[in-house]
Amino acid sequence: MLIGFCGEGEMRHIAHWRSVKYVDEFNEEGEEEGETIIRKWERFSHELTLAYGDGNIVELKESKGR
Repeated sequence: MLIGFCGEGEMRHIAHWRSVKYVDEFNEEGEEEGETIIRKWERFSHELTLAYGDGNIVELKESKGR
């Protein structure tokens, strides 16, 4: 896990790493008329946030388009 102070000089930053749970939902038509099947898929992704001394913040995380 990357949590804490890293780097030197201008590149010194605080790093925070975390695991994030996502639930994707898919809807399908059932065999009978008007029937809908809802399927849920749980998965985990990771996010890394870096905060630099000059005020810049960088977030590395999953994009919406995957």
